[in-house]
Amino acid sequence: MAIERQPVKSSNILSVGYDDGSKTLEVEYKGGAVYRFTDIAAETHVALRDAESVGKFLRTLSKGTRVEQG
Repeated sequence: MAIERQPVKSSNILSVGYDDGSKTLEVEYKGGAVYRFTDIAAETHVALRDAESVGKFLRTLSKGTRVEQG
């Protein structure tokens, strides 16, 4: 599954993306690791993308699955 990610302003996170069909959120860290979070509402993706602190917001979500290593 390829999810297009958009850059975000964060000290640790490079980009985030979302797939509506599968409700999957994908997060790419600056070190190269990519994590996927499943069963995520579209509204949660928008809130994450627009959060003042993307990292703090991510900590409120269930643990994601690492899909790539940097």
